[in-house]
Amino acid sequence: MACQAGQAFFKGRMNLRSHIERSVKDMRKYEIPVAGRNLYLHDEFNYGIDARLPAHYKTYYREWQRGPEKFRALAFQYKDGVFEKDEFGQVRRIQNHSGIILYPDEFHEGLWGGEGVIKGVQAPKPAKRWPNTGQTVPRYWFPKTHQAVVYSEVLDQALTVTATPYGEYLVDQYGSLDSYLLQEPVNEVYSRFLLRLKREILLALVRRDLYPHNERRKAKLLAKYEPYVLPDEEADWHGLSLKDARLKQGEMDRLAAQRAQVPQKIALRRELVDLLKGGDMDEVDADLILEPEGDSTLGTAFKSVSKNISKKFK
Repeated sequence: MACQAGQAFFKGRMNLRSHIERSVKDMRKYEIPVAGRNLYLHDEFNYGIDARLPAHYKTYYREWQRGPEKFRALAFQYKDGVFEKDEFGQVRRIQNHSGIILYPDEFHEGLWGGEGVIKGVQAPKPAKRWPNTGQTVPRYWFPKTHQAVVYSEVLDQALTVTATPYGEYLVDQYGSLDSYLLQEPVNEVYSRFLLRLKREILLALVRRDLYPHNERRKAKLLAKYEPYVLPDEEADWHGLSLKDARLKQGEMDRLAAQRAQVPQKIALRRELVDLLKGGDMDEVDADLILEPEGDSTLGTAFKSVSKNISKKFK
């Protein structure tokens, strides 16, 4: 029993060691100093499978990484300029605090309009005698959400999503959900669910497969959204996450490699046909064709079609 327990412990230690080694290998790029790490992450699309991704997808993904900027400026009330006068007429430097905004998984499944969870601290209650005493309390400010129904006129589909009043306000300002998704910048939409929906809308517009039984409605929508239509190749990549894009590129590489591989019998058959067309087979000995010897380059090809060629030499 002690021996079995010792073997199990040793095996567990070895598995843990291999797991740690793999983890360290995967996280090696984060061990680079700050400046080098930033440069590496900035040029990460130049290595591996990411380097083979289309240029338009790299542009889309870099824009998506910026994240919502309108709500950040609205939440923290950024001020323009460098200096300002306070209520006493004293000139002071403007302090624009960046703040922390979190975007949970629920954000990427609904219509929040760029709103997120604000992380900060709450100031203590002022005291009469010692106003500067007290401790700040960590706090999260959550947006107000509710269930809403949105309608896509291009897809002719109604969807139930978790929305915020600000998200509904943006849709109303643009006139429709399709106009909001097509006209709003990618980083402002930011939600993966909405971007996948935008991809379906773009594909329906570029491939003209919307409203197959209503040509009048189809022509009206195509004319309305014509300025926002992308080429088919860009629309097919638009809205994909980096993980999905890598899977798509890997499948394309696999199919390309499969198409590039030509079976040996087809290659030898082509070589034989070229020799027959060029008249190079007229002076070849029939015995050499039927019984190839040595390192003959045509031996394998001649052996597969020896019967047909032998009839020609009789």
